[in-house]
Amino acid sequence: MLQKRIDENTIPYGSAIAGADLVKGTLVQITYVDGVETANKPASVAAGVVRGFAFLTIRDDEGTYKTNDTIKAGTRMVVQTLAKDDVWATTEFVATSLVVGGKATYNTDGKICAIATSEPALFEVEEIETAANYYTDKLITVRVL
Repeated sequence: MLQKRIDENTIPYGSAIAGADLVKGTLVQITYVDGVETANKPASVAAGVVRGFAFLTIRDDEGTYKTNDTIKAGTRMVVQTLAKDDVWATTEFVATSLVVGGKATYNTDGKICAIATSEPALFEVEEIETAANYYTDKLITVRVL
């Protein structure tokens, strides 16, 4: 699940196609190869022009409410670009070593995680909270650096 908390300059972007089964709220990398923009987990990106990173959201093409957070490969979807100082909450994170005020990055599954000493930080952790609404998973709130 992904929630936008503060929007400074985020641009919803809806022309990417899922390169694999993906989960809403994960970070994906958008590439441009042979005229096609594809979203993949950061570890599975093939050669091509990298357009950047974005949070994945579900696109509702049929006018019906989606009851799960999985987007199947080949499905067109909406991603939200990352902009400095935007604040997001997601259920897709690895809690180990994450603390409020700490710095974070992403892993090869596109989940937010603590940084290793040699990695640059992409996020700052603002809050780690219990489940919200109909979700049973905890949420992490991060600010884009």
